[in-house]
Amino acid sequence: MPSAVGAWVSAVIEKDAKQACLLSAQPGSGSSPKAATPETCDASTTQKMAPGLKSMSKAFSPRNASGKPTVKVDAPTPKGDKAVVPAAKITVDGKPLRAIMLSRSHGVDPKSFTAKVETAKVNGKWYIGDFDMDSGHQTLRPQGQ
Repeated sequence: MPSAVGAWVSAVIEKDAKQACLLSAQPGSGSSPKAATPETCDASTTQKMAPGLKSMSKAFSPRNASGKPTVKVDAPTPKGDKAVVPAAKITVDGKPLRAIMLSRSHGVDPKSFTAKVETAKVNGKWYIGDFDMDSGHQTLRPQGQ
């Protein structure tokens, strides 16, 4: 699960819509998510993701970063088929993702700001279910699927 989160954060920073899509779970029938496939991550889907990915990439990137980011995830061992990783447990080039996002935000109260990656296991493999960011007065869901 940590490797899926790290790969997804890297794909977001690198604005790689295809890779970010392929690492994501899609809402399935009922309550069970489905794994993304090359068919569900076609050109029209990745084009729709591009504008959101551009702003997320900026929000996830440390200032003065260059090259491929080094992403590490210090996630607890999941219990069951779902897990939530707080942004504070994800580091990009040694800096906590939560701190990077706060440094890139304006007018956000650090006390009320939360960000987390929700993951789901589908067919034995971990995928990103959603990325939630809440600044106390507004919750953002950048995936928009």
